[in-house]
Amino acid sequence: MHLDRPPAFLQHYLHRFNVLVLNTGHHWNRGKLNVNRWVMYVGGEPIRDRKLAQIGNAKNFAVYSGIKWLDSQLPHHPQLKAFFRTISPRHFSNGDWNTGGRCDNTIPLAGGDKVSQDESVVAGAVKATRVRLLDITALSQLKEKGHISQYSLKASDGVQDCLHWCLPSIPDTWNEILYAQLKPFALLCPISSIGCRSSSHRSPEPSPLSAAGSSLCCINISSINGKVIYARPMGIPSGPCHSYLY
Repeated sequence: MHLDRPPAFLQHYLHRFNVLVLNTGHHWNRGKLNVNRWVMYVGGEPIRDRKLAQIGNAKNFAVYSGIKWLDSQLPHHPQLKAFFRTISPRHFSNGDWNTGGRCDNTIPLAGGDKVSQDESVVAGAVKATRVRLLDITALSQLKEKGHISQYSLKASDGVQDCLHWCLPSIPDTWNEILYAQLKPFALLCPISSIGCRSSSHRSPEPSPLSAAGSSLCCINISSINGKVIYARPMGIPSGPCHSYLY
């Protein structure tokens, strides 16, 4: 698990992407590390710095490293629009996912109605770079009743899903925010069923659906250094882009 290297998949296919959305967060924990037998590396060597080996510090290091690498690549790929999405909040109360935590509130805005600007590590990492911030954390924090809760098809007694979201729900708002940032660029790309093709002429403005899915090709990756959970490279017909909901 190389904290200072992008995935080989990303290095190999970056030239085929028009839109890249990165996110990471919830799976940075010691349990996942041990179960998967991952060993964290920096500079080609296992980490010996105990401070850096702490999960929070390792995650932050990987975020900064990944964004720095991506920013260095963007001048070579002028068609590419890159984003880093902030973390999707969990809403467990009175425990965690495996200790009886619940998220069965049905009262809208029970925790308040204030949406604050993101001040996370991601917000700091994208500053002075060409990578754009998709700040979805605070607005999602207000929507605690949108989680799957006990209504999962695989629900079991005493276990609620306060991480993933029902659909349609807050993830649709994330896509609206993404579309709003892509809209200025969509006019430069003719509608195509197989991905974005370079063009020197303007085309009629596509619909939000085609701008998000047909005329632009999207890829969402769930972790900078982990396994690629969801990827759709350019040239593959598909519907609108969706984030893997972590």
